[in-house]
Amino acid sequence: VILDGGKGYTRPMKPMARPGGTRPASACHPPEDQPNPCYAKHVVLRADRADGMVGRNFLVRGAKEHAFYAEETDGLLLDRVKFFWGADYGHLSYTTDHHVVRNCEGIGAGDAAVYPGASPQTGDFRDESFYPQQRFNSVVKRCDLHANVMGYSGSMGNSTRVTKNRFYGNVNGLTSDTVSPQGHPGYPADGMQVDRNWFYSNNLDIYREDPPFEPLVPEPVGTGMIYFGYNDAMVTRNWFFDNWRKGTMLQGVP
Repeated sequence: VILDGGKGYTRPMKPMARPGGTRPASACHPPEDQPNPCYAKHVVLRADRADGMVGRNFLVRGAKEHAFYAEETDGLLLDRVKFFWGADYGHLSYTTDHHVVRNCEGIGAGDAAVYPGASPQTGDFRDESFYPQQRFNSVVKRCDLHANVMGYSGSMGNSTRVTKNRFYGNVNGLTSDTVSPQGHPGYPADGMQVDRNWFYSNNLDIYREDPPFEPLVPEPVGTGMIYFGYNDAMVTRNWFFDNWRKGTMLQGVP
């Protein structure tokens, strides 16, 4: 199934077709009082407090904001799904627990293709009276994340596991951070594990003239992975190669 919030396609039945067709990416972001030639919907599929949701075998495409968006959902599985051309995020989950995204593909996100943000503090900083056992609350596994500003991101993405994925052709492969002027809950971020992934050729210069999509955030072109002020994280058994600026970057946030 294709769930589509875009319009103006040149070849609409082609799964990777870009909203707006041959128009420049800047044309897809006109002033609010003008018609949008690229997007009909802000969010394509939303699942708020939809505990126990299972979604398989679909593509969400062409959102002015997020292709898939879940908030405050306990129990969510997305399997064999694609997140294409979300102008903000391909996938965004917020304050969501027991969450698995696997066998996915994401392209064309102005921020991140997959973003489990503000997830519960089920790591070292957890409230043991509420979360007696330390555990990962969100897992991203066997995904192909390419041609985005970031393949993965997650401010205050506490206790998430990212495993057996491929990050390539992005500006930056993966970012996780404690920098959050929006006031994400779960401060400070802790407890993430990144293992058995490939981070390669993340050298996409999306900040050039006439890019295929508009970048929403500044990221250093040519980086495999960046941690900003993250606590108690484990990065192990990954491959980093052909990222022309840095393989990995650690940034302190006092």
